[in-house]
Amino acid sequence: MKRNAITLATAATAALAVGITVALAVSATAAFAQFDSRPRGSNDSSPTATSAPIAPIVMGPIPAQSAAVNPDEYRLGPGDVLVVLIWGPISRTLSLEVNPEGRLFIPGAGSSLVAGLTLREAENRVEAEMRRQYRNVSIEVRLQQMRTYVVYLTGEVKHPGPYSTHGASRVFDVLPDSLFLPLASHRNLRIRHPDGRESVCDFERFRLTGWTGEDAWLQNGDVITIPRRTTNVGAWGGVARADLFELGPRDSLSTLLELAGGPLPAAERSHALFTRWRSQTERESIAVSLDDIASGAFNPLLHDGDNLYVYLIPEYRETKQVSVTGYVQRAGDYPIELGHTRLSDAIRAAGGFREGADQSAVLLIRTRPEGMRNDPEFERLSRLPREQMTASEYESFRTRLAALSPNYRVDWRKIEAGAQALDPVLVNGDVIRVERTPNSVRVDGQVRRPGVITFRSGAPYRYYIEQAGGLTNRAARTQIRVTRSVTGQTMLAHNADGAIEPGDFLWVPERPDVSTWAQLRDVVAVAAQVATIIIAARAASR
Repeated sequence: MKRNAITLATAATAALAVGITVALAVSATAAFAQFDSRPRGSNDSSPTATSAPIAPIVMGPIPAQSAAVNPDEYRLGPGDVLVVLIWGPISRTLSLEVNPEGRLFIPGAGSSLVAGLTLREAENRVEAEMRRQYRNVSIEVRLQQMRTYVVYLTGEVKHPGPYSTHGASRVFDVLPDSLFLPLASHRNLRIRHPDGRESVCDFERFRLTGWTGEDAWLQNGDVITIPRRTTNVGAWGGVARADLFELGPRDSLSTLLELAGGPLPAAERSHALFTRWRSQTERESIAVSLDDIASGAFNPLLHDGDNLYVYLIPEYRETKQVSVTGYVQRAGDYPIELGHTRLSDAIRAAGGFREGADQSAVLLIRTRPEGMRNDPEFERLSRLPREQMTASEYESFRTRLAALSPNYRVDWRKIEAGAQALDPVLVNGDVIRVERTPNSVRVDGQVRRPGVITFRSGAPYRYYIEQAGGLTNRAARTQIRVTRSVTGQTMLAHNADGAIEPGDFLWVPERPDVSTWAQLRDVVAVAAQVATIIIAARAASR
């Protein structure tokens, strides 16, 4: 029994050893199959490819690829990986990486310096070498993986230091607008390449117009320096982006017009003004044409402080219109011809009045003129109490106050009767509002039952006072006022021309309080004045 157990243990150990040996052999075979991509029959014992490249350690996230790689622009460097696809009688897939020295090992041909070559040049070279070894097959070379590397930001940026990127990056890919400090230049970014060359990048022109320039591609180890903004030029008036712009390298007048978004459709193309400083204190002005700038007939290089002023065609395609609202057939906006269209024309264009419209009080609302909105004299007078105003100041204040309300009431009935002088000429922005005919008169103030009284044709103001319960003991009987619904004027009721009209407003003010002492004082003062007159008259008669 003991011998059998030992025999079984020995057999198990042997089986386990065989299993491990087989597994190692399979793994080795797979590994050699991955690396051994030589053509059959080749005597070259050198390795032909490497495994997937190890990504370098870089600072920050790598920006996403913004567009497809252009094989005529993309230049290879250490870390780029090419894939060679061979299909036909023989099928192969080879992965080739550019080593740190910038060389690419091509199976059957050895290493070749490809750093600095465009992708198309490198693809053609690899394909040519592979066709020498394979016959009657299709071969295609592609970029499988772009290299990653580090560039450095210095100058007027919030976080200077190393930044990671990939082989198809431009300056614009690693420089978000939020990274710039407030005084940073956006048009004169300096890029120093490892080989000592320097180039300038125009970030602002790219952001505004999409212009990429010729030196926007980055290389491994580039140093991007953002200086401070020191020079400016301006475009004003009839351009899409009227503003002050930083002066960029080799800027001309057409570049400034491009940065400003080009002229507006309302711009006067035949006349613009270009100004520049001839000295520190002397400036010259030159009349130019936008067409000459566009054609290059007048397109000088710009200097610091140059400005372009583009003028606008007055009232270019500006539609003049008024709004008609309320009790009309077709309320809405209607075009007018300045100086010719009257209120009656707008009412007829709106289809006339609807049933129940108040034709005696058509309201015309007009925008207050700009000069009346900021009146220093009116603001000064409005802060003064009445007793501190002179008579002329008070009248001036009342006049200015009346002018602040540019609303008018028009009696359509008089216009229809032929009173053309009462038919106002409309201006842009006028609003014509037609209200419903009121059938009541409002009474308020010192009456016993203030409220709205049903209108009675031909009734005087006393009728409505009586309907409101009559006057109270505090009413100022001689100061009752009526505000006309048609004209908006306020006057003493006993001086009102004609009977009360629908919509009128009657106001009964309160009689002012007068003390006994004040009455006695007034009596004494009057008596003293009368006595003085009598004494003076007697003295004169002697």
